[in-house]
Amino acid sequence: MTFEELLQRLGDALWPGCGHWSLHRLESALMQISQELWLMLDDFPRGVESGFDTAFGRLLALQGNVVWWITSRRRPACNLPRLMLQGDLLELGVDELAFSAADIKALLGSDDSCSTRADEILAQSQGWCAAVAFSMRPGVDVRSTLLEYLHHELLNELDGEDRDKLICLSNFSAFDEELCEHLFGMTPGGSHLSGALVDRTAIFTAADASPGRIQVLQPIAALLAPLLGPEMLRPYRRLACQYYLQQGERHLAIEQALLVEQYDVAASLLEQIDEAELLQEQRVGKVISYRAQLPKELWECTPKLARLYAYAYAMAARPHDILRCLAAFDKFLPPASAEDQIKLTACWQGLRGVAAHFLNDQQTAFASCAEALEHIAHECWPLRLSCWAVLIQHRLFRGELGAAESLVQQALRFAHEVRSEAAECFARLYQSFLMEARGELRQAQQVVDRQLRLMTSHPTSRPALQVRLIVRHAQLSLRLGSLQAANLRFAEAHRLATLNADAVGYQGLVGLSTLALLSGDISSALEHLEHAEHWLRDNDVAESVYRSVINQRRAEALIERGDWPTARSLLTGILQRHGDLASPASVQAYERPDFLYETHLLLARTELQAGRCADADERLRNLADQALNAGLRLVACDALLLRAEVAFEREDKAHAQMLYSQAVQECERLEYRLPLERLSCRNPRLVRSNGGPSTCGLLSQREIEVLRLVEEGYSNQEIADHLRISLFTVKSHLQRLSGKLDVKRRTQAVSKAKSLGLI
Repeated sequence: MTFEELLQRLGDALWPGCGHWSLHRLESALMQISQELWLMLDDFPRGVESGFDTAFGRLLALQGNVVWWITSRRRPACNLPRLMLQGDLLELGVDELAFSAADIKALLGSDDSCSTRADEILAQSQGWCAAVAFSMRPGVDVRSTLLEYLHHELLNELDGEDRDKLICLSNFSAFDEELCEHLFGMTPGGSHLSGALVDRTAIFTAADASPGRIQVLQPIAALLAPLLGPEMLRPYRRLACQYYLQQGERHLAIEQALLVEQYDVAASLLEQIDEAELLQEQRVGKVISYRAQLPKELWECTPKLARLYAYAYAMAARPHDILRCLAAFDKFLPPASAEDQIKLTACWQGLRGVAAHFLNDQQTAFASCAEALEHIAHECWPLRLSCWAVLIQHRLFRGELGAAESLVQQALRFAHEVRSEAAECFARLYQSFLMEARGELRQAQQVVDRQLRLMTSHPTSRPALQVRLIVRHAQLSLRLGSLQAANLRFAEAHRLATLNADAVGYQGLVGLSTLALLSGDISSALEHLEHAEHWLRDNDVAESVYRSVINQRRAEALIERGDWPTARSLLTGILQRHGDLASPASVQAYERPDFLYETHLLLARTELQAGRCADADERLRNLADQALNAGLRLVACDALLLRAEVAFEREDKAHAQMLYSQAVQECERLEYRLPLERLSCRNPRLVRSNGGPSTCGLLSQREIEVLRLVEEGYSNQEIADHLRISLFTVKSHLQRLSGKLDVKRRTQAVSKAKSLGLI
């Protein structure tokens, strides 16, 4: 449409049949309007004649009762700076324009099949409006229709040079102006990303894996990239590889080298990666993918590559692949010197020990990791700390807390020697397991909190460590009764682990299953476990890593459903695999030291459901004695509460009340809120018969004093002055009491404390 045609359209819409409209005549008529008038122009013209925007800008500048509402898929030159200053301009990028899962579900309908279909559409389209629209139409060839749409809406409007650049850039996961210069040469006085391309910002989005760079929206890139054949693209990929090498971006260079089949270059670059890099975002999955793209003769062509791949598989909990990589070590024996022989053998032993740990081969795991620790080089600190982690888990699983503490201290001293925050974080993680085993829940959470703050403030992202810390924080929050915080953390852990192919992330789904069970949603609990199994299988994680854990949680859900025979079968299978409490035959990777104790607790519940109260009580008494001998105070609390249930079922109310009272006092002393939450859900009659949920001792006297001053409107500094304590101490009290009450804000804490009768 020309500007003259637009004037006529506007004039006829407002004053039909009044003849020809000039700019001057329309301006005069609009100024004479006495009431507020909204004029809405949908899809403002993209290709316009010279002077169109300037002339239209005169209409926008009119001071009268007309309000213009305009949508445009380009940046019109209608005095944009003035509109920006006035706050009249809203510019949306691809992320704001994208449909969400909720949007798509609302369009499709509300039944379960529509929900599944909406998730599929979102995964394929990433919310791109056109892709969503075409995907919803029955019988449409979505790919060919979208390609036709792109030709009509985008490619046909670009000149040949811009079109070729866009298609070329669609083949790259991240780019910026400097890369464009390297690919396309210098542009006199201009930019490769200006003009026609920049005006179409809705096809570009930030490149998550490469901060500061952009990429073509993935569904659009997938359609445009094949329009440039491999042979025509090859010289651009070679140039990109050179550019990334100059920038020190090794992983991006490897990707380009593999795409142009420069396998020797890719293998050489892979050899420069050390194990510590695998802790960074998406590195594990990428290294495993790079190996798969290389010819087999280059898979383990050097000992460094064999070690790198084996450690990547260790992060992904794929022990059989670890062992296949270790088989290649024979090719490099004997090495040039005795020192190299010792280092190579130590790495082999350490990785063999980690693989054996995942395969539940306790004897090999412990012996190999213990021997390897003597000689693994300092620069291989991730492997060295992995060996310590295996040994600590073995000691904890056997109830040898003193030996575990000695190993934790060794790991911490080593972390200080190598001056690595990441190494210390790894050691502190296992220190938190030890503290939890001793019943020091709040202290363990503080250790994890501190490490999480350090990780998030670190300039280099290390999701592999963050995932483990987040899982630990969620598990501790769950035990402390902070269910909302635990829910958020478990979901976050699985999301991050999915990005980095980190097997420990399945614990996020297991945690969500536990929370669903606490809320009485058995179906959701089982769905989370099903999702976890699918995710683990899709990532080739060895079944020995997760089978017992999934079965234990599934058994708990089945007990709640009343299917105690199936639950009992699952639980006895776990004990057959792992052995007895005193000397377990195998250690479950990624699990807490009370894993087998919890299996016995669940077996006691099946006995209770089957009416075998005497068997349940005997099992629980023995369990409590063994737990106390091993220093596992939390297990003793669980056993006491379950014994109270057994006594209550026998109608021995006096004995039930005594056991319940002892258990509650010990739980409150340890701030162990989870068993009380579970009991309130599954046996409210027992809780009510003992006066309802106990809150006595939930908050310390000092925390109550702080909360009362908050209620009176005191600021943190005023509370510090009034109680003669430091501001930091006030903040610590508030943080701690908020965690106990499972709230986020001061006002919520006051309200919750009042409802519980604490203030």
